[in-house]
Amino acid sequence: IMEYENKESDFASGLPDKLRDECYEQGEKLYHHLVNALEAGIKEGVIRSELDIVQTAHILWACTVGIFTTTRKKANYMRLYHGSDPEKIIAEAFDMLLCAIKS
Repeated sequence: IMEYENKESDFASGLPDKLRDECYEQGEKLYHHLVNALEAGIKEGVIRSELDIVQTAHILWACTVGIFTTTRKKANYMRLYHGSDPEKIIAEAFDMLLCAIKS
């Protein structure tokens, strides 16, 4: 799902594309899990209630894709040039994201 990059032509062709549709369907399932988790967190008082859930879900999704893509593609660079552990970067990135939405 992360590797599939949609294009405007996905929506303009009008032709059915089973793989594209399956990828979007799986992406929507994951997106709705995230939205539901945010809604539950707001109800429990652990997520800031003033957040726009849809925008927050998109931001978290984009950040997550960026974190995983960057650490996967640049792992050797991070280790060799900066002495950084990509796994620790992932963990710290998620800590930062959580701090941004916690109440």
